[in-house]
Amino acid sequence: MVIGVTGKYCSGKNFITSILEAREFAIADVDTIGHEVLDEKREETAKLFGIDVLLPNGHINRKMLGEIVFANRAKLKQLEDLLHPAMKERVASFVKKHANSAINAALLYTMGLDMLCDAVITVQAPLLQRIFRGMKRDHLSLFQVIRRILAQRKIQVKNTEGEADRYIISNSGDEAEMVIDATKSIASIIESLKQRKREP
Repeated sequence: MVIGVTGKYCSGKNFITSILEAREFAIADVDTIGHEVLDEKREETAKLFGIDVLLPNGHINRKMLGEIVFANRAKLKQLEDLLHPAMKERVASFVKKHANSAINAALLYTMGLDMLCDAVITVQAPLLQRIFRGMKRDHLSLFQVIRRILAQRKIQVKNTEGEADRYIISNSGDEAEMVIDATKSIASIIESLKQRKREP
């Protein structure tokens, strides 16, 4: 069973995947995989974006690279073209190794990862809540957070060719109530998928 978890910047994808992880789902965090692939392709990255994106130890300065690509859609596309093929291969390999897994990815549909999923959960949250979360979690200024949100405004939200069941979970309001509601929703989704697999 493979469940995709997607949503825009700071909508609460990690919160939902933590509930799935508690239910013994293996988590493929596409951001983490992207960081691994980026480090492996640091020479190609430096050629594309300049030697200044390298730290003294030879690793990528992700904060500086983020400033470059989130300010320029063409450069963001260059980075995605460099990283996404290897990232997709790594995610596909990961889900094959686990009976139950979840893919945590903002670009789930854009990367075609929904094609690996039995179900996709889209996490939604109010814009102001996402802004405050981004400033607190990533230690960014208001301007930096808004620029990241704007960079995602054209993210593909669905792929009509995919066969995955689609669900929406709202991540807003009281935190304690959210935990209860999201846990119930996920339990219902898992049971629905189990029933579908039992059908002849």
